[in-house]
Amino acid sequence: MEKGKRSGWYLTDISLIVFIFSKVGVFKGRVEYISLAFFVILIMIYVLEKKRFCLTEQIVCYALFALYASLSYLWAWNKSFALESLKNVVALLIFLTALSCYVNGKERLLKTMKYVVVANVTVSFKILIFYWMETGSAATRIQAITGIHFNTVGQVAAFSILFSLYLYYAYQDKQYLFFIAPQYMAVLLSSSRKSILIPILGIFLILLLKRDWRNIMVAILVMTAGGLLVGSAIRLTYPEMFQELFQKFVALGAYGRGIETDDWSINLRSFFFDTGKSIFKSHPLFGIGINNFAYYVGNYTSYTVERYSHNNYIELLSCMGVIGFSLYYLSYVYIFVKLAAYIRRDRKNMELIIALSVLIDLMIMEWGIVSYSGCLYHVYILLIYQTVRYRKKLQPEVHEKSG
Repeated sequence: MEKGKRSGWYLTDISLIVFIFSKVGVFKGRVEYISLAFFVILIMIYVLEKKRFCLTEQIVCYALFALYASLSYLWAWNKSFALESLKNVVALLIFLTALSCYVNGKERLLKTMKYVVVANVTVSFKILIFYWMETGSAATRIQAITGIHFNTVGQVAAFSILFSLYLYYAYQDKQYLFFIAPQYMAVLLSSSRKSILIPILGIFLILLLKRDWRNIMVAILVMTAGGLLVGSAIRLTYPEMFQELFQKFVALGAYGRGIETDDWSINLRSFFFDTGKSIFKSHPLFGIGINNFAYYVGNYTSYTVERYSHNNYIELLSCMGVIGFSLYYLSYVYIFVKLAAYIRRDRKNMELIIALSVLIDLMIMEWGIVSYSGCLYHVYILLIYQTVRYRKKLQPEVHEKSG
């Protein structure tokens, strides 16, 4: 009987591994949906057998958001646009509920985090190997190699770097530090500004929360020297990519200083921000329906192309108003308050500090990311939430084990 139980969990582990590997771009095709279905079914069997259904605060908050998002279909300006996004939200709620039942202790929390990191390391090596065999822009190459948009690949790998640090402190195992290099190299090849900045901002947040002022200065010097070294290497080996990255950051700096720029991406996002603000002013309470920002932009503005806002705050406020926005960020606020309170009492617990740093980092980057229906972003939030949940069990036992 015990052997059967173990083999059942092995199948669950494998299905989750395959799903995560598919989501980051290691595998392509329908294997993502097949592995997801297997994982959910196996968890349902486990829940029915054990009668242990795990309904966490995170799941309750997202369920309330999903319910309200479904209601927004009733007043959506275009119902087909609304339905398209609702499918993702409902599927994500089912997966997150199953994953919460799976992560029922510190060991599964760390195991799931390892799956995420190893998957991102694997796809990073895939990018490093095949990048030079493709032609065209960085975006085209990343898309061809992984089948996923270059921004998503870069951002997911960038946050995974911070989870590599988390695992290093949890296990005191230096192999997780070595995982950082290939992931950041892949992030650089993505040529995504946000992706490049995510680990840098995350490390500074970790040091700030730890109040490690001396190491903040050391980090600035190391990052400056490392940036110059890596930049010089890229300029020598791939001058086109260096020029592309350089121009992107020059434009970002100009935008930050309030100077006009000809960077189409920045200008487009600025236009989306103004459009979303206008929608919100006209429909502040309920919005115009989930995923209908794209419909509005394509049919009621001079842009005439149906695209989402590239800003989670604007997307939620314009599509679902203050109510939808508040319901979505309820779980963020809950996790933030809990983590901040625990860190105030114990600034030596690096797992808690890294978890809060990742959450703040994500909230800052959501100014340029629409994440409310993004699967891996919510897996990351679940890992942060579970860090809060198992904070008392996490550090001592793991350190004993590794010691």
